[in-house]
Amino acid sequence: MDIKIVSSFTRPDTETIFFDSIDLMNHILNEYVYPKKLWPVTELSDDRLTLTTTITFFDQTYLKEFLNDTIIKEFNILKSSYNKQHNIFSKSIIVNE
Repeated sequence: MDIKIVSSFTRPDTETIFFDSIDLMNHILNEYVYPKKLWPVTELSDDRLTLTTTITFFDQTYLKEFLNDTIIKEFNILKSSYNKQHNIFSKSIIVNE
């Protein structure tokens, strides 16, 4: 059974930049993607206002590891603050399939 985290971020206009981090991307690639613990897919809506990321975990253990990762937690705090400052609405859900 795959477990997914689906997160969407909606910005007020296309001039507002979505928060991003190359360091975090590298961390996720090295710690999770290359070892085949998860697979991320990111899509931008046609109007370019909503960014949706779906992260598929191949085991419950990998989801727990990801959620407890201090680097991920620190990134989420920074991202949340940035989103609030720039009026970016976000929501995330966990889906079991």
